[in-house]
Amino acid sequence: MKTLSYSLVTVGMVLALGGVVAVFNFDQPSDVFSLAWWMIVTGWCLAYIGMGIDIVHVFRITKREPAYVFQPKTNTAEGVEGKIARM
Repeated sequence: MKTLSYSLVTVGMVLALGGVVAVFNFDQPSDVFSLAWWMIVTGWCLAYIGMGIDIVHVFRITKREPAYVFQPKTNTAEGVEGKIARM
């Protein structure tokens, strides 16, 4: 799922930047519904879809795994303070 998300974002950004470069460097028409315009719009759409998939994936992961704010008492070492003070 992450590979799909990152691939969509990467392809989308390449398309959007390619459209912008085509308008400025190759004197393509920047009119609405020209080829460069469609490249930019399609690139942004693909990038947003990829970001949305990634965000949904993150929310699914955080919903499944509980987050512990405090560590349980079993992880603390009791009695260590006394040994350190005697040395």
